[in-house]
Amino acid sequence: MINFLTVLFSPMAILFLLLCGCLVQELATINTLQRGSRRRKPRWLLLITIIWFFTITTKPVPVLLTGFLDNRYPVFDTLGFNPADTIIYIILPVECNHCDSTSPLINKINHISLGRLVEAVRIHEMFSNSYLVTFGHGGRGLACESGIIVKAAVQVGADSTRIYTLDHADTMWRGASRFTGKFGIMSRVIIVTDAMSMIRAMKIYREFGHRPTAAPVNFACRMTTSDSMCRWLPSTRNINIMTSAMNELICLVFFNLFLSGNHQSKS
Repeated sequence: MINFLTVLFSPMAILFLLLCGCLVQELATINTLQRGSRRRKPRWLLLITIIWFFTITTKPVPVLLTGFLDNRYPVFDTLGFNPADTIIYIILPVECNHCDSTSPLINKINHISLGRLVEAVRIHEMFSNSYLVTFGHGGRGLACESGIIVKAAVQVGADSTRIYTLDHADTMWRGASRFTGKFGIMSRVIIVTDAMSMIRAMKIYREFGHRPTAAPVNFACRMTTSDSMCRWLPSTRNINIMTSAMNELICLVFFNLFLSGNHQSKS
């Protein structure tokens, strides 16, 4: 359901539908003129299409949406974080690439997930009482091999004896459900994921009764002075940023409408 919504309401899908509407409108106008009518219909749909094109390809709106999601939580810092004597679990969602057995290990982890992995291991090394808890998928709902995640974590410095993997957890919600069922809600939880997805991740773990700490990475948009000089120039990068922001907003709306409160009401 959520995958269908994110595809249907993606910026490029909306642009495609608007272009199809413009084509239908133009054909209708040509047909009207051929019948002898001199009155042309207003091309309001074409105007909307042009506005939408510049909205998704230039920087201001993608930066605005991404900034709303990106800047909610700061980078993790030990200042003000008191681990006490309880165990700390560092939540690490990972996405795997489809690679053959001869591919290097680094190529088997999604490049975005590598950023999460490095940050998770950095925090992991700060606390001797911390454990990495990983789960993930390989795209299209396929499971991500737990061995790949563990080997990648060990290669960047994690202690192999302090890593747990959650099976059958290919989404953040399922990961939180599996984690809660296995470890309960009494320990400290640090979530390492993309800054854009952190609002939803924190909501999900709070839904299961946790009091998580955010450790955002992969901040999608950092506008600099040089960027502001070409903010009105169309770019495919802006489309990608807009797509990610809209997908996350759709996921947030879906969570608030259909998932929020459901777990607590069943408990």
